[in-house]
Amino acid sequence: FTLIASLNLPDTRRVGISIRKKVGKAHDRNRMKRLLREVFRRNKNRFPEGCDFVLVVSSPPSTLTYSAFQEAIFSLAKKLSGRPLTRGRRHDPT
Repeated sequence: FTLIASLNLPDTRRVGISIRKKVGKAHDRNRMKRLLREVFRRNKNRFPEGCDFVLVVSSPPSTLTYSAFQEAIFSLAKKLSGRPLTRGRRHDPT
């Protein structure tokens, strides 16, 4: 995963998800999007307010489970927290 964060209006948090067509079939990509949206929805408080986030998936994950996605998102959010944001800041753990 790659996480791109950009400043936005105060008191808002939004997420966008981009998955390449080379990452599985359509039903796999749709499942990934649903799981990632759900992780973000349930854990919005872990992300700074006033930011837009784009999650970019460029390679297929080993598992399509909620807990695997949650762990990956939490590690990216942890790296992001406490850092000053600018437009289009990228965090790529790989």
